[in-house]
Amino acid sequence: MRVRVPDRPNGRDDIVAALTGSYLFGALPGDVIAALAATATVRRLSRNEALFEPGDVADEIYQPERAAGMSPIVVATWAG
Repeated sequence: MRVRVPDRPNGRDDIVAALTGSYLFGALPGDVIAALAATATVRRLSRNEALFEPGDVADEIYQPERAAGMSPIVVATWAG
């Protein structure tokens, strides 16, 4: 799992806060969120860098966090 945290993360507490505040993970018990945070990694993307491409194997779960000034998440399809 990859989680986006503040530009200067203070460690697992920032990951726990991101997971706790998320729609997908927020309702989980604190011990479960802590276990997820312990195995999570942070990945920062450069401008126009793709997190994944169509056809990639779905072997991770992402909890995107949008920082100020960043573009929204966009999904392009053949249908437009």
